[in-house]
Amino acid sequence: MLFSPLPLGDLRLRNRIVLSAMTTGFGYEDGAPTPDLLDYFRARAKHVAMAAVAFGAVSPEARVEQRIPWMWRSSIAEALSPLARVIAAEGAVPCLQLGHGGRQASSRVTNRQPVAPSPLKPEAHTSEIPHELTQEEIQSVIVAFGTAAARAEEAGFGAIELHAGHGYLIQQFLSPLANRRSDEYGRDRTLFGRQVITAIRETAPGLALIVRINGSDLVPEGMTITDALKGASAFVAAGAEALPVSYTHLRAH
Repeated sequence: MLFSPLPLGDLRLRNRIVLSAMTTGFGYEDGAPTPDLLDYFRARAKHVAMAAVAFGAVSPEARVEQRIPWMWRSSIAEALSPLARVIAAEGAVPCLQLGHGGRQASSRVTNRQPVAPSPLKPEAHTSEIPHELTQEEIQSVIVAFGTAAARAEEAGFGAIELHAGHGYLIQQFLSPLANRRSDEYGRDRTLFGRQVITAIRETAPGLALIVRINGSDLVPEGMTITDALKGASAFVAAGAEALPVSYTHLRAH
């Protein structure tokens, strides 16, 4: 079964082996891939069905590190197209992971105050108190996700992996550890993620859409398996076609 085809939306993956999105710490200059990165993905795309590229930051304050795709740049589709072509030439579907670091993005990287659903500092990655997003700012972030997805489609990627886990912004809205809002984004913690999925579906309808979620926060008062099931159901209803599930925590050891 491992080597049998797998449908994913309108795509047909040649087998069931997927290269997971991982930040490499190298291979990008000002958000654009270098020749070394093209060689890296060329070597890894030969036998997998899909190769995911991480972590496409949808806006400047979304960056969790510097050497990643800068999806807010108007010229990024042209810059990333050689990377999508390299992966596709080896027979794999090129997939771009999109995300926003939220309160886990450090001002040392972005030169901006981190943002989050609520002004609660994380217990890992950084100790900065984030700015609580206004509803107007939330809408701007949603638009940024949609714009980034359209640029990924223009670059030649066949799928998007929306990062809604690991303590990043969408997962911050899902988790009671990070979301203490009293408005509709607090009353329904799936709302922000659903609106992002809707925006991606509207701007990049030709892409398969994968949504990575946490199975649990693994800490008291955090997101539980029950919460994850609720989020998964909501995201599938909004348009997600696959759900990688992983476990992680939001607190330092």
